[in-house]
Amino acid sequence: MDSFKESFVNRHIGPASSEQTAMLSFLQTKDLNDLVKQATPATIRLSRALDLQQGLSESEFIDRAKEVAGKNKLFRNFIGLGYYGT
Repeated sequence: MDSFKESFVNRHIGPASSEQTAMLSFLQTKDLNDLVKQATPATIRLSRALDLQQGLSESEFIDRAKEVAGKNKLFRNFIGLGYYGT
């Protein structure tokens, strides 16, 4: 399943490498980072890298989601039992 995690970007439609190079050249930028720097005001850009955890494969995510969902607690609901507007 890790092969899906590694090839996620390649499984989605996007510009080919040659198309990306042509677009960056047209915009007079050297790479995508340069494009982002030119397009995003410095006042809203982070000056440090995000501290993100390692990505999960789909099956790992499902396992983790089930684990988190298992912590939910059910409480009695009184909506519709005559406690409002009657």
